[in-house]
Amino acid sequence: MIIETIISILAYSVYIVLGILFIDFVLVRIPVQFISYRFYKKQNMQFIGRCIPGVGDFMKLVETMQKHEDYSPFHPLKREKYGSNPPGIVGLMMHYKPIFIINKPEYLTDLYVSKAKYLDKEPMTKLQLKTLLGNSSLMMETTDEQSYKRKMISTAFYKDKLLKMTEIMKDLVAKKADYLESEYLNKNLPFNLLTELNDLHIRIIISTAFGEDIQNAKICQVKNGQQVMMGMGEALRELFLYVAYRGGRKLFFWSPLMILFFYNKKDREYIKNTTTVREYCRDLIKQRRANLDNQSGKDLLTIMLNDENYKNNEEEIIDECITFFLAGSQTVISSNANLIQYLTMNPKIDRKVRQEIKQEILNDSDLTKVVDINAAFKYDKLQDLNYFMMCFNESLRIEPPVIFSSLLLFKEDTKINEEFVIKKGDNLVLDFQEIHHDQDQWIDHEKFIPERFDPHSDFYHKPNGEKRHPLAFTPFFGGRRICIGKTFAETVAKFVVPGLMSRFEFSFADLNAYKVKPILNVDMVVQPKIMMKIKRAQF
Repeated sequence: MIIETIISILAYSVYIVLGILFIDFVLVRIPVQFISYRFYKKQNMQFIGRCIPGVGDFMKLVETMQKHEDYSPFHPLKREKYGSNPPGIVGLMMHYKPIFIINKPEYLTDLYVSKAKYLDKEPMTKLQLKTLLGNSSLMMETTDEQSYKRKMISTAFYKDKLLKMTEIMKDLVAKKADYLESEYLNKNLPFNLLTELNDLHIRIIISTAFGEDIQNAKICQVKNGQQVMMGMGEALRELFLYVAYRGGRKLFFWSPLMILFFYNKKDREYIKNTTTVREYCRDLIKQRRANLDNQSGKDLLTIMLNDENYKNNEEEIIDECITFFLAGSQTVISSNANLIQYLTMNPKIDRKVRQEIKQEILNDSDLTKVVDINAAFKYDKLQDLNYFMMCFNESLRIEPPVIFSSLLLFKEDTKINEEFVIKKGDNLVLDFQEIHHDQDQWIDHEKFIPERFDPHSDFYHKPNGEKRHPLAFTPFFGGRRICIGKTFAETVAKFVVPGLMSRFEFSFADLNAYKVKPILNVDMVVQPKIMMKIKRAQF
């Protein structure tokens, strides 16, 4: 009797689930997709996929994500249909609404400026990342609370605080240079550039966020049922990539809300590991609070502990510190690793950068001796590295560390570029990689040419000689949600790359790397090995 009852309950449960799925597909998805598709097709909007009724392009997108881990899944889909010069905006139909991918800068003026008050974050993205980032200002919708948080955090990057952070930066760069000389130059051994830059940048970010170098501290994490000890940086990166990419599971096709539930073994390990990381941060906060009177106030944690709205809310302090680490460290690591590679691949440009470093930074140094980075590198002097910043910007253009934005939406029906009306709640994504390679804006867009950012150069203009669109270069987003860490990222780059260049000359251990540079960006699950050698810099 009991068995029959259980079987009956299971049978009824199956019928209920199938009934809900049928209603969802036939009475909700298909009509909603059809109405949305017709609305945009009447405006001559182009769609990448076939928009299969009830399915859309979700399954195709998931399959592409699994095949292409170097760039966003949008790239191969667009290349397959449009080649290397897609339309300015194209659509993909998802479960209940489309995603529109912005490929050209002409559409950004409305998003960043004239219609910016209607643009906001997709709430589902915040829910997807909430277990790790909590109520972080980065993922919040634009409200008075979000604006206050953003303004408060931005004070960490004001010049007076930034100047104190630079003392930390250059000391860590000097120590890394000594380590590279001892372990690789003196022993004539190759090394993985990305490994060493990861270590250096994570130390910089953690020291400026938490006020102390905790990179050597190990955190217990669970991987495939086994306990492993990881550094803070490695643990946070793995957690972020896991929760970000789990949205590509085919199961979520049947019910998108399933993304809010952590139901399998790996999900449970993720939750356990996230809790461990957050508890570690909580312990740091308690230690800092107990010793707050002895702190100089130069790091983000101390600033928040002195803020009336944050100081009694440990959860939100943890949210912002983790976000600062993730948003700062991974983008800057990719940017500077790419820059060093591009300079190594282009000796003439490399020599020009070194000449500028010699003239502007090392003009008072005895170049017959090993450069003292702590003594030579001053914040004010670094502001004169104009050609270096052209190279830095070109590195961000040709290979942006963040290749596409998070999901965005308009809070009301909005017409963009005097061309398409985007309905309230439908999603947009900015494809920075595509915008930075727009063939209508950039001459020889696949080549590394720093002079693109020199107003006196022909490369400063479009291929037709006209003025380039002011938003053709947008690595830090724009408008009300522009990256508040932009100045911080540029400052880190000015200390790290010229600092290491003042001590070493780089070369690839594998000669093939001079011809084919490995792709490197934040969104890659598996990062490449970049094997290099160094010798003492000659000025």
